Amino acid sequence: MKTKTLFTLSLLSLSIGLTACGAKSDPKKSVRGTLVVPKASKKVIAKVLQKANGVQFKETCSNVPAGYKPLKGVKVEFVDSGDKTLDDTKTNECGEFSASVPEGVVKVKAKSSGNKELVTDVSVFQSTGATSLASTIPSNAEYQISSMQMTADNKIAFSVTDTVTNNAVIGIPDSALSAKIGVNNVGISKLDSAANISDPASVTLVMDASPSMLDKVRGKNQQILKDDKGHFLSRFRVATIAAHSYLDNVPESDESSLIVFDEYVRFLNDQMVSNLFRSLQDKNGNSITYKFSEDGFTKKESKLRLLVDLYNPYSTLYTNFPFSSDPYIGFEVGAVQLDKKHKDSPDVNVTADRAYPWTSGTSIFDGIGKALDTLTERKNARKIVIAMSDGGDNRSSLRKSQVINSAKAKAIPVHTIFFSDFLDSSESRRAKEAMSSIAKDTNASFIDVKGTNLVSAFRSIQTSITFQYLANLIDKAKTGDKVTISLNYNGVKASRSVTR
Repeated sequence: MKTKTLFTLSLLSLSIGLTACGAKSDPKKSVRGTLVVPKASKKVIAKVLQKANGVQFKETCSNVPAGYKPLKGVKVEFVDSGDKTLDDTKTNECGEFSASVPEGVVKVKAKSSGNKELVTDVSVFQSTGATSLASTIPSNAEYQISSMQMTADNKIAFSVTDTVTNNAVIGIPDSALSAKIGVNNVGISKLDSAANISDPASVTLVMDASPSMLDKVRGKNQQILKDDKGHFLSRFRVATIAAHSYLDNVPESDESSLIVFDEYVRFLNDQMVSNLFRSLQDKNGNSITYKFSEDGFTKKESKLRLLVDLYNPYSTLYTNFPFSSDPYIGFEVGAVQLDKKHKDSPDVNVTADRAYPWTSGTSIFDGIGKALDTLTERKNARKIVIAMSDGGDNRSSLRKSQVINSAKAKAIPVHTIFFSDFLDSSESRRAKEAMSSIAKDTNASFIDVKGTNLVSAFRSIQTSITFQYLANLIDKAKTGDKVTISLNYNGVKASRSVTR
């Protein structure tokens, strides 16, 4: 009897042991990512100038893109379909987190002071490549579809930005999006980010060089704004800094070009640069011809640095400053060569007297029209214009309606930036309305900026291009069809349409 009992207990123990060894533990899935929020840098002017002059800045958080800051030390919750938290962790100093979470997790949440709660699908953080990014937005901002274009019969490129910083919203899941062709719902077979799949873009910057760009930049109380060394900031100087800042963050796969306009429109390729700057000399005094691109487009942003510096009449590249007697200069006469060349610009000088080739009138419509023409033959599917002006058109042969119709026919969005001051006038309102309508009617973004905010405007458009979403539609859109993308994300709804 005793032996039988021991045998029974032994079998029971063996059975329990076998069950324990064969039992299935809760399955897990690995997630990792970086959480960020757009930032507004008060010292951006000084930093860009210092970087352009060769000052090295240590990038402490390599996963955080320019224009954003990490959500550091915030609690990250992993929740199931019933909104129950199954696990949690915290981000580090660079906004990074990693965890092994239960299979039942479907959402990731993170709260941070001054920002909307970040809520997105866990699938966003399960990529096999680089650490995935997701961003939230300031608490007083909303989401918007700021630009949209058809790049193929069944493919839509669109940008989601916030209404305060205009920076791209990163990490939106496909579950937050829906599409229609006409009134019929259509499925999205695949949603990608241009940054993740390196889908290249062709971008043309259109920069204003009219006489009013010589004016000083003023604050709300009409005080003259100055740089960190106490020199006044002209519109030209701020626009130059903005263009350099834009080039700082262009992806290696994208190609860029530059148009500068006043009364005339100049698309800057090798031939045009040679025609405009016949008095270029190297540091030894030898005449040179600067060559960077026969067709004006380049993937090497460093090649455009000299062109941006030449756009700036306040650059020390001009050994004989061309506006020494101009009334716009005011108290800075004799000390106007303020800006050193960018560290990536070659060692050259423009030696001829009054060599600066711009500042006579404003032909913004013709400038945009030229940009559209130059982009038409580019092979990249994503083609984009960014146009900046500080006033109304007074010289163009093209009308605003012609520019809009051309952009729509070519399916090229025209982002516009109106660089205004704090003085309101009927002329300023008309100019602003023209720039706004061009952007709206071409399915792009319009930004009205004042003062040094121009730098942030260029950066925000750059992020919206880099982090553009690419949606493959299951059904094809025919010529004349209206395609609508709708966003329903974190309780905010937005939509935008484009006609094929």
